[in-house]
Amino acid sequence: MTRNENQMSSTSSVSAGTSVLPVPTRRWTLTATDGRTVTGHLPGWAGADPSEHNVPPDAWENRIADIHLTRRFAGHAVPVYSATSRAAGPVAEEAFSCTLDCNPHAEAPDACVPLVNMHLCGESWFTDLGPEDLTRLAATFRWVADRLDREVRPALVDAQEDWSKRVGSNVKDAPPGTSRIPWPPPLPSS
Repeated sequence: MTRNENQMSSTSSVSAGTSVLPVPTRRWTLTATDGRTVTGHLPGWAGADPSEHNVPPDAWENRIADIHLTRRFAGHAVPVYSATSRAAGPVAEEAFSCTLDCNPHAEAPDACVPLVNMHLCGESWFTDLGPEDLTRLAATFRWVADRLDREVRPALVDAQEDWSKRVGSNVKDAPPGTSRIPWPPPLPSS
């Protein structure tokens, strides 16, 4: 097989009277200084090509194990209190960003297939999520959103109204001299 044939995938089907051109297949390659070579599929969703040449023989096994294919999905900025911030109030931090990750030569078999990792906020992540896990997580978020709409928000409105009647202050306003991050932040565009 020629190099050009090796870089083309011919797995497309052909329906009656229609021809389909082969789809190029991307590959990553590691080459050691002693001549060893390993190559693998580089999916279209992967951002960076982990190819490397002239890998020292003593680093070979680690470099293969470290091959990481990834794609990032931006999250949404939310106001949070952060242990690492010196600000007196909340700071805007990105929450619910995701990465699609695959480590094709990982020791753990689950990491050898694409999985999603979700960054909650700060140092909190949901990790190693497969398709069923994402379905359950999405259902959990819908449950949380529904509970916020049906239970938490009405309870907050009642509490603020009661507080305002009993204490006489508007709890929606920030104390003088403090800044508020606009809430809710605008939803990300799709």
